[in-house]
Parts: sequence; structure tokens; C-alpha cells
Amino acid sequence: MSSKGGYEAFKGLGVFGNTVLFEDGNRHSEMKQNLTYLLTETHGGIIDGIISKGIHVWKGEVDMYSVAKKLCNDCVVNLFTEEHEKVKEFQKLIWNGTVSTGVDMQIMGFKSAMAAAKEARNELLQTEFSACPFASSSLEKTDLNAHRLMFSSSMVSKALGSVITSFVREVHFHPDIRTRLDTGNSEYLKRVLQEVLRMYPPVIGCCRSSSKSCLVGGNVIPEDSMLWCCFATANRDPQVYTDPNCFKPDRWLDDQLPLLSFGGLGKHHCVGEPLAMEIIYRTAKALLDTYTWTCSTGSYDIRWLPVSRPKHMKVTFT
Repeated sequence: MSSKGGYEAFKGLGVFGNTVLFEDGNRHSEMKQNLTYLLTETHGGIIDGIISKGIHVWKGEVDMYSVAKKLCNDCVVNLFTEEHEKVKEFQKLIWNGTVSTGVDMQIMGFKSAMAAAKEARNELLQTEFSACPFASSSLEKTDLNAHRLMFSSSMVSKALGSVITSFVREVHFHPDIRTRLDTGNSEYLKRVLQEVLRMYPPVIGCCRSSSKSCLVGGNVIPEDSMLWCCFATANRDPQVYTDPNCFKPDRWLDDQLPLLSFGGLGKHHCVGEPLAMEIIYRTAKALLDTYTWTCSTGSYDIRWLPVSRPKHMKVTFT
């Protein structure tokens, strides 16, 4: 299966330029190896400082997804771009280009979303980011900056914010889980977060293209076919998970269970998972150490696009 062919179907993702999403073969392996080294370094001190400052203002009633998204955005922008104000200024333009049809057009003063996004990208790529933790890399400068913009984009902070929001929701509805979490058991917290990711993967799925004809589940998949991989469905497969619609963190005592929430398994597994989980884990732990909470108003129904999260959920932190 080809990741490159699948992602190329989403024309808007091309706004970031030459990234690991659009590579296969040796080029993909080489780029991923360089990125894995950078993204598995611990940045705990920096992340903890941002989280502590960010959640300090959450006391009282807040729109959960909005504040979680902002906090995660502060983390990734600081890590990848020195929290440069230009990045925050242009994030919305780049996001609009990311979710667009990819049409790059300017006519009589009108700019398509992709055209405006590319202008913003080109201006940001001229900025030097020398002091942030992501500055040192064996990647070519053009490739490094393309990934820097992708990792600090709204796409990432929305996904991370969705996991934090779903974590807060599930702890509210399962007071027995909160009681166990209050013992400070870090391994149990990790299992809770795995279960959140299983039931509410931040991204509902991804595309792949078949590099050759193959047989999947008794079905013939012709070469160059476009395939949709739905994590939200696969993560609730009753043939894999007992009581798949029930929130049961201790199912992860079985370390052989698969989890398809970071781009699937194998060579195209999300290179950013270690850093993403570090931000998610440290945020969840800080919330448990600082607050108790109740989901006060709003809808608890799940909205799946562009990322999964409860609709308009208000939370009161005390």
C-alpha cells in the first residue's frame, strides 16, 4: 500500500511542500528516520511549562475543545517555531488551504484558499527558527522547514486537543476511573489514554493507494485503487476487542492489542506519535493534579470532522 498515493488525493495537504506524507520507498524511510530521531527526544521541561501556564486560567467554566486546542497549539508552535507570532497569524490561512480542493488561483484580486495559504507558507519559510528544539536536523533546510510548518499547523493542535477533550469527557462519566487515577498510577493513566484513542481516534481515518493488485479479506483490490482506512470502525471491531463500545482501560493490559489511531501500523505509522503522546500524557496528568471537573452544559454527542470531539461541551474546573 502506498501512503503517498493516498495523501495526494487530498490536494490541500500539498500546501506544506515536500513532506514525509508524500514519499514512498527509500526516500520515505530516510526522511522518517531523521524525523523519528528528532520527535523522540524528550522536551518535557518545555512542555510542562507551557501546560502549567495554560491550564492555570481554566478554573471555572470553559469550552473544553477550544481551550484544549489552544493549549496544544501553544505547545507545538513553541517547540517547532519558537512561538513566532507570524506562525499564529498565518495558521488560519494555511488551515483553509489544507482543507481546500487545492485549486491555486488568483484572478482580479481574488485569491483561492490554496493561493492564500501558499503565500503565507512562502513568507514563513523565509523566517529563521534557530533557537527552538527542532532546529537541529540532518534534513535539508527546505525539507526541515516544510515539516516544521506541518507539525506546528492547526491540523496537529486540533488532533491533540480532541484527545484531551475526550479524556476529560470519559473521566467525568467514569468516577471509578477518576478514583484510580488519583492514586497517581502512571501506567493506568497510559491505559486510559490508549482507550480514549481507541474509542475516539482524533482523525477518523486515512487514504492509501494499492501499489499492486492484492487480496484483502477475500476481495481483489486492483493496482492503483484508492482505499479508505477507517480507524473509528477498525478500533471497535468486535472480533478484536471485547465489548468494543465500552470504555475499558484495562483491556490494554494485553499488550498484543492493535491500536489504529496514528496512521495504522507498519512503515507509515505516524512519525509524530511519541511527541504527541508526551503532550497528551503530560496535559492529562497536570489536569488530574490540579483540578476536579464536571461536564456542565452542551452536547456530549461526538462530532467526527475535522477531528473527533464532543459537540460544544462545556466543562467546569474546580
